[in-house]
Amino acid sequence: MIKKLTFYIFAVFFSGFAFSQTEVKSQEIIWKSPYKINKDEQTVVIPNCESCQLLNEVPYYSKKIKETFNGEPSLKVEAYETASLSSEEVKFLSAYSQFIPSSPVFHIYKAAGNGSEQSVLQGVPLVLENGQVKKITKFTYSVTVVPLPFKPKSFVASSVLGDPSKKWYKISIARDGVYKIDKAFLSSIGVNVSGLNPQHINIYGNATGRLPVKNSVYRPDDLVKNPIFVSGESDGIFDDNDYILFHAYSASKWSYTDNVYRRDLNPYTNNTYYFICISSSEPPLRISSQTQNLTETATITSYDYSLIHESEQRNLLKAGQRFYGEEFDSELTKTFNFSIPDFITSPANLYISYAAQNMFPGSSIRFYYNNNLLNTYSLLISSEDSYVRDEKKMTFTPNTSSVNIKITVNRSNPSVLTYLDKIEIFAKRQLVLSGSTMYFRTTDNVGAGNVNKYVIGNVAPNAEVWDVTSRTAPVRMNGQHSGTDYSFNSLADTIREFVVFTPSGYLSPTFVEEVYPQNLHALPYADILIVTHPKFLTYANRLADLHRNDGESVHVVTTKQVYNEFSGGQPDPVGIRFFAKMFYERGAGNSDLIPENLILFGNGHYDPRSIVEGESYVLSYQAENSETSISAFTSDDFFVVLDDAEAFNPSDKLDMGVGRMVVSTNEEAEILLRKTESYLHNLYNSVSTHGDWRLKYTLIADAEDVFITGDCEYVYNKVKNGHPEMIATKIYADAYPQQITAGGIRFPEMENDINRKIEEGCLLISYVGHGGVKGAGQERFITLEQIKNWSNPDKLHLFVSATCDFTRADDPRIESAGTVSLLNPNGGAVALMTTTRSIFYNVNTDVDTNFYNAVFLRDAAYKPLSFGQIFKMTKNGASSSDNKRSFMLIGDPALRLVLPKWKIVTDSLNGVEIANSNIDTLKALSKITVKGHITDASGVLMNSFNGTIIPSVFDKEKLNKTLGQKAGKTTVLDFYSQNNVLYKGNVSVVNGKFEFSFIVPKDINYQFGKGKISYYADNDVIDAGGAETSITVGGVDPNGIQDNIPPVIEAYMNDERFVNGGLTSENPKFIAKLKDDYGINAVGNGIGHDISLVLDGDEASPIILNNYYIADLDSYQSGKISYQMKDLKEGKHTLKIKAWDVNNNSAEYLMDFVVAKKQELALSHVLNYPNPFTTSTNFFFEHNQFEELLESQIQIFTVSGKLVKTINSYVQTSGFRSDGIHWDGRDDFGDQLAKGVYVYTLTVKNSSGDVAKKTEKLVLLK
Repeated sequence: MIKKLTFYIFAVFFSGFAFSQTEVKSQEIIWKSPYKINKDEQTVVIPNCESCQLLNEVPYYSKKIKETFNGEPSLKVEAYETASLSSEEVKFLSAYSQFIPSSPVFHIYKAAGNGSEQSVLQGVPLVLENGQVKKITKFTYSVTVVPLPFKPKSFVASSVLGDPSKKWYKISIARDGVYKIDKAFLSSIGVNVSGLNPQHINIYGNATGRLPVKNSVYRPDDLVKNPIFVSGESDGIFDDNDYILFHAYSASKWSYTDNVYRRDLNPYTNNTYYFICISSSEPPLRISSQTQNLTETATITSYDYSLIHESEQRNLLKAGQRFYGEEFDSELTKTFNFSIPDFITSPANLYISYAAQNMFPGSSIRFYYNNNLLNTYSLLISSEDSYVRDEKKMTFTPNTSSVNIKITVNRSNPSVLTYLDKIEIFAKRQLVLSGSTMYFRTTDNVGAGNVNKYVIGNVAPNAEVWDVTSRTAPVRMNGQHSGTDYSFNSLADTIREFVVFTPSGYLSPTFVEEVYPQNLHALPYADILIVTHPKFLTYANRLADLHRNDGESVHVVTTKQVYNEFSGGQPDPVGIRFFAKMFYERGAGNSDLIPENLILFGNGHYDPRSIVEGESYVLSYQAENSETSISAFTSDDFFVVLDDAEAFNPSDKLDMGVGRMVVSTNEEAEILLRKTESYLHNLYNSVSTHGDWRLKYTLIADAEDVFITGDCEYVYNKVKNGHPEMIATKIYADAYPQQITAGGIRFPEMENDINRKIEEGCLLISYVGHGGVKGAGQERFITLEQIKNWSNPDKLHLFVSATCDFTRADDPRIESAGTVSLLNPNGGAVALMTTTRSIFYNVNTDVDTNFYNAVFLRDAAYKPLSFGQIFKMTKNGASSSDNKRSFMLIGDPALRLVLPKWKIVTDSLNGVEIANSNIDTLKALSKITVKGHITDASGVLMNSFNGTIIPSVFDKEKLNKTLGQKAGKTTVLDFYSQNNVLYKGNVSVVNGKFEFSFIVPKDINYQFGKGKISYYADNDVIDAGGAETSITVGGVDPNGIQDNIPPVIEAYMNDERFVNGGLTSENPKFIAKLKDDYGINAVGNGIGHDISLVLDGDEASPIILNNYYIADLDSYQSGKISYQMKDLKEGKHTLKIKAWDVNNNSAEYLMDFVVAKKQELALSHVLNYPNPFTTSTNFFFEHNQFEELLESQIQIFTVSGKLVKTINSYVQTSGFRSDGIHWDGRDDFGDQLAKGVYVYTLTVKNSSGDVAKKTEKLVLLK
């Protein structure tokens, strides 16, 4: 059907501006097959169209168009066509009808990013027609363009706070009113009032309420000087009876909207801040009086009166800006009392806002005025994890000054919950002063050239009237008293606000602090901006120094400093954004002059006013919506959306990278700073963190096909083709056998593999699937406890979580998986691109795809991109959707991904240049020799590079299958991986060149196909990476080696000093040395031919060690395995390692050991060697305190019990056997002891104070 419309959507009018209108255009909306997703164990059908994302769980259309506008565009829908939806789609949308308009609502926005402009057409592609939801298939529209008001593009060069000769004192106010400052107050805040000249006093303040989100809307740049009244200043001395009066507005702001005044409650602060400035060099600004003689065109004896009840008690979802008040549950009827003194009997408007969680039809809400029913409304239907917000407008005519509003909820089910947001009453009242202070305004007779005469009753002779329409420049009104009436004339060209007050109504400000000189406006360009809470200033400066030492320029500023200069002293996220925008504007579109990253140092909570709990250190931006789990999000994107045309629309782009150090304590700041420093400097405990883990990434998918096919496989193929040096590990839940436990379905093998990959080390780990604050997967294959136990301090990764609520960092009650990983002192992630709220699958896919488009890119100097720039490119590349804002970067955005610095190139294979198509095929049992070299980014040989290279030679891709274990969610899928290693070496690089040889194992896949060599090299300072993908693997070399001699195996626990049967802790490191003339088989293709480790005879559950084998330096004939074991039970254990050589000859090695818990210090195998001895001996002992500094004492006694020698020493342990403690056979005086039998006692003490002792005998022969 076709509808004609004759109204404007969101038209904006400015008098005096010229309008331009575009021609009528048409836009077709292409509808596709609906989404079918599982929700609450039921399949729901969601409408889907091209260029659509889900917003408030309904489709939201967002399409880029090739139009630009020189001004503010406003869209008018001229006509539209609709079509019916399926019954399943209508059923789903019925719970979200409040988000579907009764007529088409589309907007057109100017969108920009780093200065480039475009336009975006957006709106809900649905409409309610006669109560039925229809989909819009086509609409026509025209656009009216209104020129923007002039706004200076430049910021002031210097802040008024920057003059060191001035003294500044910050004060706060909580209410609108006229405030008095006297001599006693000045003295109490530290002002030297002796000889103080009142003309040296000024007051600054911006009184903006919360700052406008739209960048093009004016807000003060720096502090604004306000005119004040000073009594007694003419003599130049601030006497005891002198005082200052100034007008101040509270943090919340009233504005005239839809023909009625509405209050905009400030969600960030309850106070407004002003600044007392004392300076002899600054001219005083004093309040002026009205000077015009005006003839009235109307007389005003009444005004528009506003009343509000808004009790901020709770945030329903612990998210979003809105807080709610009274709960209707145990009490379903509540009454609220108001008073309208001097009321006028004329219709009053009543607005009541509330939210309900209601899944059951039949519930309603009733509103009464003075027990007279005004109306009954049905409660809207919500989903079980969200609320539905509603606002009702009613009218009543006051017949008494007492106004009682009663609200009753009638619910059809006890689970229905309703919460009141606010009650607003707007009525006419006689212009009669009630109390000592009264504000008034009116819309009567407002128009160009009009003049109103205001007549106020009940006014005392000492009362004054100020025009406070300008929030920073009040004007005293001149009028006449006539009895108890006071009258004055004023222009009525706009709605004006006045305050009438008497001295008894003066208010007193609250002192906050002295403000020392600061001048953020004068800061030059910097690469990095750090905004920190003062509590973390020391740590922020340390972080800045790390980056400065890395060659980047950094500014560190505190939140207080930013608020003082950019938001009038009050906390406001727009103030932080305005600070960043100053640098962005000064860059004038030149990326070299625009900071690359903004770091927010300190956590930000959903409750910045601490209504319920917690302290917000660096404010977070919360969406206005606090009712739906999808739309009630927090996002740091807000701070770096900086173009004038932008506000925070789904299409708005990021202009800098941004990340947050989510710390709330100094201890957390220290942990995160140490991890950041380790990652940046490639050092952990002074040991290099270089390693081939920097070429590895892991894809983890939940047990649903869509996460594999729609996300992980796309990413894998993209990275394989674009960055072949990267080595992928796929951990797909449905590829692991599930186990039924008392706690539900679990994937224990998958959990173990995840833990192993974390601790082996990965550059990057990404997860896609279901999840929440407690971890990933309904089967709990990533849990909080698991994350806390991750130990990878020298191999920190970047973690990407494409799942819901993984990092709810802004809720202080919750310990969420993402923050636990970031703040794990022993490892985990160095940063996360993670989700703070619920996320839709299609948005997950979109963001994940764009992340992998950016993550391995490099800049013009071949440096890896910073996390912040990767994040920026990811967000800007993703489709326009508010839901993508739920992705947040936590950690330092200025860190660069530790991709290898230089390139590695293959020169030849078996003497044939690699570019030659006749290079040898890697055949089973053939000997292969590879040569290559290392270059810089331009391909120039790095002949000064001397170090080692780890070549990993891979067999062809291997076909794997999932198991199809979840009915309706998984099927048996094929997927490929390339993880079977033919050879992993450790080879010298000399003057930038390298060469290595190896024997291809017999166990390769004999079919011919493309293998790969992945290279990683480092010299403890610089590293390099590369790949060779032209090699072919397959077949058998008929002239290959002949061998029937098995490999040689030696095995230890922790280090080579271990003796069979010795002690270990519950987390020992297994070490094996393997040797064979032709090399070790670690491919894993042959059945039963893995390098395997069997614990306590459990042959059914061997530990496969193929990936842990690495050849010795410059040898393919020997190598080493190092494997960290975990959580072994106390007591005796056996281990059997089995290994195969390349010709499939096998060998085994058996060993015994005893686990003693580390916290219970234990000793064994205490001995001295040699024993007996003649000239000297060494004492040895085994213990269970791995990597612990032990304090030891050996006391040597004669057989009669006389102490003759005491040896004190410290033992730094890397394993469980001590180094020898030497004794030369002499006593404490240096004299040689006589031959004979002696008794010695070894006492060992650990760092926890635990002590263990053991007594043995020795024999001295002399």
